[in-house]
Amino acid sequence: MNAERLIKQLEKAISKDQRPEKKIQAYCLLAKLYHRKGDETKAHKHFTKAKDEFFNIYTDEIQRLENAYLFGNSEEIKREETKVERMLKRYKSKLIHVGKEIDRETIFLWMPD
Repeated sequence: MNAERLIKQLEKAISKDQRPEKKIQAYCLLAKLYHRKGDETKAHKHFTKAKDEFFNIYTDEIQRLENAYLFGNSEEIKREETKVERMLKRYKSKLIHVGKEIDRETIFLWMPD
């Protein structure tokens, strides 16, 4: 499959899929594809969208955990915290890798784990 077709399919999929996890993956791939084509403006635009999705997930998960503290038991909460931490580290790592690949600043991702 050529790059242009893949780009069109990814952009179409992003508009249909509302899952932030899938959007992060698609935006990262688009950023890498545009970078390889030499279109740094679009590469950085898609990287920024991936970063925004990451922060949306981060905010949503923190809010969800805060609510769990009010109504959940400590065992459940600890398991959920561990799961969320792993997920966020995975996305953060992906963004740092893509950011370095497309020469984009990633200092905003260096928040404490």
